[in-house]
This record gives sequence, structure tokens and C-alpha cells, in this order.
Amino acid sequence: MRRFGIFAIMLCMLVTLCALPTLAEDSAQLYPTYLATVVDVDDLLSAQEELEVNRALDKAREAAGVPICAYVTRAEIGYDGHVEYTGEDFLAEYGLSDKSPMVLLIVSVTYFEIFYDIYTYGDAYAKINQKEIDYILDDSRVYDNIKEGEIADGLCAYASLSAKAYAGRLGVSWQLILIVALIIGAVVAWLAVKGIMASYKTKNPTQSYPLDRFAQLELTRNHDRVLGKFVTHTIISTGGGRGGHGGGGVGGGGGHRGGR
Repeated sequence: MRRFGIFAIMLCMLVTLCALPTLAEDSAQLYPTYLATVVDVDDLLSAQEELEVNRALDKAREAAGVPICAYVTRAEIGYDGHVEYTGEDFLAEYGLSDKSPMVLLIVSVTYFEIFYDIYTYGDAYAKINQKEIDYILDDSRVYDNIKEGEIADGLCAYASLSAKAYAGRLGVSWQLILIVALIIGAVVAWLAVKGIMASYKTKNPTQSYPLDRFAQLELTRNHDRVLGKFVTHTIISTGGGRGGHGGGGVGGGGGHRGGR
């Protein structure tokens, strides 16, 4: 009986170990390679760095529910002062639509400097506001690492921050700031009122003026006289005027959100 129990345990472990590669393969097939891993077209990252970035991108994708993508390339500066490869080029290269939900960071390594630009598409364009975009771009773990050549570390930080921004957990929202400010203002006002009331209570109240002793009023005559009458007419228009068009909801699209 004991041998049978040991055999059953070993059999379960063997089946689990055999199933792990299949589960990992199924997870990888949820998205194409260019959306699931970093695209390093010019081999600017080492194999170990690519492995670290891919882990960060996979973790961010699981947390956000949409692809968090990264593209690293050696680029040239065009005549207009901008790098040649853009997010639109990425969409065209892989046959994607700007309505496909994703966050994309393109790192362009030039001869003089390293640039990076962030793009959001689909519902990511509406879910990540501009304040959060600037927070991601200016974070020291992103900016300092990429600008100093530590691209892998910068991409890992970008992946984590993008997932938090998509889920609405990056930074402090202005609604929370407003609520806290109102609470603090109410407390300060209450303390001020209490202080004023306490200061008045400590003083001696003034004596009421005895009107019955020092003043007399004897009404002997009353008369009402109408001096004039004024009538005001107000014209209220009930007809419909030419109004502006209402703003519609964001149904997709997106594009470039900023760069450094």
C-alpha cells in the first residue's frame, strides 16, 4: 500500500512536469512574438538582457491584460530632426491597426544619443492620460537608464509603470488630491471657527442698552403713499438655437504620446 502511494505521487509529479512546457507554449501563443517579446532588430541587447526584458513585458501584460511592447533599433535622424522609425511604421510592418490595444515604446539608438518614444493604441489611449505618460517618460528608472545606455533596465521599468498606468494605479489622481484638500480645508475652517468662539466667550459680554429708560417712541400718525409704479418686461426665447456638437467617446485609435 505504501509503495502504491509513493508510485502515485511520483506519477502526478511526472504528469505535472510534462504539462508545464505545454502551458508555457499555450501562454506564449496568445500573442505574436513581436507583441510578446522585445523586438531587437539590430542585436543591441544581449541574450540575458532580452530574457530580463521579456520577463518584465510578460508580467506587465498579465497585469494589464493588453500587450506592453518594446522595439529597439539603430536609427538615423531625418532632415526634420526626428528618428526615422515610428509607431506607425511598427503597425505597418506587422499589419496591425491603430485600434489594437497596446502600449509601445520604441528605443532609437543613434550615433550621438539614445531616444525613446511611447505610443498607445486602442483603449490604452484613453486609459492612460497624458500626466501618466509624462510620469513614465520622466521616471528616473526609465530616463536615466535608457539615456545612459542601460536599455534593458529602462525597458523593465517602462513595462511595470505602463501596466500600473493602464490599470489606473500610477501616481495620485487629481480626484484624490481634491478630496484630501477639501477635508484639510474643512478641518482648518472648523478649528478657526472654534478659536473665534472661544475668544469671544472669554470676554465679558456687553450690557444691553436700556431703551425703556433712555428712549421713547410714541406713534401718533401713520400714512401710506404710492410714489410710482414700474413694470418690467422680459422676453424669454424658447426656440432652439444653433448649438455645438457634443463630444463622442474614444472608440480606438491613438498614436504618439511623447518622447525623450
